[in-house]
Amino acid sequence: MFLIAGNLELLWRFFNHVPLFLSKDKLFADATVFAVLTWFGGILLLVCNLGILQFFEGYGRLNPMRACRRLQVRRFKKLQREMDELDAELDCCTEGGQEFPSTSRLRRNRLIRYAAERFPDQESSVLPTSIGNAMRAFEVYPRVMYGLEGIQGWTRLIAVIPKEYSKLLDEAKTQVDLCANACLIGVLLGLEYVFLTVYYRRFIEVWFPVIALGLAVLAFELCRDATIQWGELVKSSFDVFRGDLRRKLGFSAPVTKSEERELWTAFSQAIIFRMPDVMPEKHKRPVSTHRTSRDM
Repeated sequence: MFLIAGNLELLWRFFNHVPLFLSKDKLFADATVFAVLTWFGGILLLVCNLGILQFFEGYGRLNPMRACRRLQVRRFKKLQREMDELDAELDCCTEGGQEFPSTSRLRRNRLIRYAAERFPDQESSVLPTSIGNAMRAFEVYPRVMYGLEGIQGWTRLIAVIPKEYSKLLDEAKTQVDLCANACLIGVLLGLEYVFLTVYYRRFIEVWFPVIALGLAVLAFELCRDATIQWGELVKSSFDVFRGDLRRKLGFSAPVTKSEERELWTAFSQAIIFRMPDVMPEKHKRPVSTHRTSRDM
């Protein structure tokens, strides 16, 4: 709706004409056309939503946001250096029997949490945008914690997640999609204004691109924050329901953390590379010795 309304405003400002006047004699017809266009635009955004989100993550060879990857890598390296310095300070205090300063402790905790929410665990996994890195951060979470690959494991995990929790996940994902769509609308309106200004050589209504740019920036920030909140639910899903997935797959319960990591690592390799030889063995059900009347 915002995209259509913005286009109508541009038509009015540049051509003093819009296809919909909403005059009294054509109010119903014009309102109907506007409603149909709004509905069609919503359906189009829904269909293209995955591509829109991947665009803002930085995927695609022709994606202009790929130029920002160096900046994200520098931020990642700087964050790692700061955490390493604080870790070294903590080690020195521990070896010397001194108390770790509270300011350093708080800063270290803040940086560790920031890294866990905003970046993946490896430099090679860093994406060009903060939205992409926030999403990559929770995608690598199950691998770092349990040895289970996040993307491939997620398609299996959702089969055992209760409907009530799935509803929470869908609502959180909807917030991400809504913000991504709003950001795209702001960008498109800004580009459209630039094109019309250059083509017709008329620099008018300066407030329009400012609002469009503001909408894009605000929506981008909200999309990143919504991605972090969605990621918390996804990470919780692996923490809580991976046991249900293991039982559903028929695997024996691991005794130690290392055994669990070996289990999920082997499972991940099997489903990613189609290697049945490394698939963990399923536990055998005990054979019942009870004889029924039918066996007599």
